[in-house]
Amino acid sequence: MLKAHYTRTAKHAPLVVLDGGPFNGMESTPAQLRELAALLTRVAAHAEARPCVGRLWAPATERYDTTAWRAGA
Repeated sequence: MLKAHYTRTAKHAPLVVLDGGPFNGMESTPAQLRELAALLTRVAAHAEARPCVGRLWAPATERYDTTAWRAGA
């Protein structure tokens, strides 16, 4: 499980804090790495689309399934 905490910097720019995930000792095929890259691209787009100032700003957390990158998947 990869958790993405969406927040902002002191200058009100998007900031994502990643927790968990398959990165420690991860073994992946090129196809699995492409899937992971696509997921991280979605996380980045989501962070950029969120408001970072004003009354609509609020931190948030999303969870993403990472079972595709576990050994033998």
